[in-house]
Amino acid sequence: MNVLDVTSHRPYPKPSGPWLMTQTWSRVFFAHWPMQKELLRPLIPKGLQIDTYEGEAYISIVLFRVQDARVRLFPPIPTTKEYSQVNVRTYVRHKDKCGIWLFSADASSLLSVLGARGFAHLPYFAAKSSVGVRGREIFFRSQRLENPHEGSLRVSYHSEGKPKAAERGTLEDWLTARFCLFTTVGTRLLRGDIHHLPWPLEPVEANIHENSLLDLLPGSFDSNRPFRTHYADRLKTYVWGLSTVGDAGR
Repeated sequence: MNVLDVTSHRPYPKPSGPWLMTQTWSRVFFAHWPMQKELLRPLIPKGLQIDTYEGEAYISIVLFRVQDARVRLFPPIPTTKEYSQVNVRTYVRHKDKCGIWLFSADASSLLSVLGARGFAHLPYFAAKSSVGVRGREIFFRSQRLENPHEGSLRVSYHSEGKPKAAERGTLEDWLTARFCLFTTVGTRLLRGDIHHLPWPLEPVEANIHENSLLDLLPGSFDSNRPFRTHYADRLKTYVWGLSTVGDAGR
């Protein structure tokens, strides 16, 4: 099956041009917290709407292993072929495109960090990470190298069921069926598109032992007790280059 040919689950068509990069995400853990959108508004460019589900905005941590990463027409680069990454994101909309806004992405590949900062204008940070497996349990730790007190995460998790795609219209689908991200350069608003199959989500049992990644966010919530969690074993993704889509409105 060619992943690029399966598009019926997308809310809008995938880009017509050639993809730029492909990578596989494995041992993926999602953690989500509801939040009042008014508290997020000062942190998001005015050119973007804050997306909500039943009136509630959400912030999420997504941690995973990146595998088989390569740029189109080039062989894999050894230092970027496999590494760990932790994303902190919220959910936004621009016209008919619903996507994500990254607050931070901590990656254990310095080359990936430099590439994402320099070419994609994304808030990537170099981090030291470790992953261990004991039976079904996965142990993950990430520590940001720059300002480490702002970027630490320690979590253990294991799946509790069989994988299943989320039903259309559910919160699980709304949180995970995202096919673009937004960033800014000066006054320009840019969008980067991605494509993948529906997430094969599994129920997950998780314990967050340490988490300072959400300290930058306003509001009072327990960052060690997410409202909703999910797990996915692996998923292949395709990434397109950034394109200007409007005014950031800063």
